[in-house]
Amino acid sequence: MRTDLLPRPNMAEDVHWARGRSEADRYPALKARASADVVIVGGGYTGLSAALTLTGEGRSVILLEAVEPGAGASGRNAGHVVPFWARRTPADTRRIFGADMGEQMCRMVARSAADVFELIDRHGMAVDAKPGGHLSLVSTKGGLVKGRQLAAEWRAAGAKVRDLTSEEVADFVTTDRAVGGWLFEEGGYINPMDYARGLALAVTEAGARIHGHSPVRRIRQEAGKWCVETEQGRVEATHLIMATNAYEAGLWPGLQKAGYALTCGMLASEPLPESAVFKWAGPWAWADDRTLASGAMDGAGALTMSVLPGPGKGGMASLSPIANGVLSRYFPDLPPVGWARHWSGRLLATPDGFPRLIELAPGAFAAFGYNGNGIAIATAYGREVANAVIGRDMTVPVGGLKKAPLSALFPWLVRNVMTPLARAF
Repeated sequence: MRTDLLPRPNMAEDVHWARGRSEADRYPALKARASADVVIVGGGYTGLSAALTLTGEGRSVILLEAVEPGAGASGRNAGHVVPFWARRTPADTRRIFGADMGEQMCRMVARSAADVFELIDRHGMAVDAKPGGHLSLVSTKGGLVKGRQLAAEWRAAGAKVRDLTSEEVADFVTTDRAVGGWLFEEGGYINPMDYARGLALAVTEAGARIHGHSPVRRIRQEAGKWCVETEQGRVEATHLIMATNAYEAGLWPGLQKAGYALTCGMLASEPLPESAVFKWAGPWAWADDRTLASGAMDGAGALTMSVLPGPGKGGMASLSPIANGVLSRYFPDLPPVGWARHWSGRLLATPDGFPRLIELAPGAFAAFGYNGNGIAIATAYGREVANAVIGRDMTVPVGGLKKAPLSALFPWLVRNVMTPLARAF
């Protein structure tokens, strides 16, 4: 099948996470013919987690990455490690997938954040990390009622979630706008680029081969093997894993249209003086906030925030007013923040809010669509797609490839219609 190049992230952007504890390793481009049990396309969390699982089971693996591990969404997100679905509840999960499958899916997600921090410790990764929890705040009584129900559902699925009164919120942040909240105690913050690089190093130490700067140009089947061609090389393998997520653009027919690729903007300040507002350095989000913004403090004390851009180019001039509006509305005692740098990443949303693990063809699989909660859940789905290759029993369902409704139009509607309308009310 003829394919196009993957869309590459803007490597000229000043991505704040490059200032972490890790250093970029050089992964050579593929310049020859090679063979393996499994070839993986995409060097983000999904592909790296799959490679780590497969090498642990004795499979030979070659991973092809268009730029370098973590160059896409895995190194450009907000750094929130969250053990819950972005848009769905445990009750939704059981209703859609059945009681048994839904329960095991939720239990997998409920432990996914703890699994990330355990993986970091086990492999001694150089990662700026804070595993102290993820804080959700609400400003309305209606939001608090829904939040209490959500927390109760996740507790029943095995998550460690603590309900917070407005007085208890004050132990974390100073704001008179919160009527309460909840803390997923096994969530936390990491430098996402550090984590991607740490996974890549663990993968190579386990025996897999990673080739950077090797965008795939063509995928085809030949004599029972998957043949994956780059500009200067070719890999033949029994199994293929597509781990391109929101950066897919034609490598497999129809895969690009299986979800909605949305651009998210990120901002970072210089290190701030000790703050009386953020008493706790972990990640926070306003669960009833119409701007879809969240934040955290990195290891150096810089404030980082993510926002969903509206119309326009999404640069500093448009992102900083959104972020400052959130801060002034919810944290009125915080002095004005001067933003030092901005960058962007792409997330892949799905029509029903659940990730996908699909069988593209015999021996070929793809996992994608984390709806903005990608660090922990993508790591978990990487293990699951590896299990699909191995032939183990699955924790999540394996489906077929389906086109998302309005796949080309929906991202435009989100940015130019839905997001501006939400902010107007």
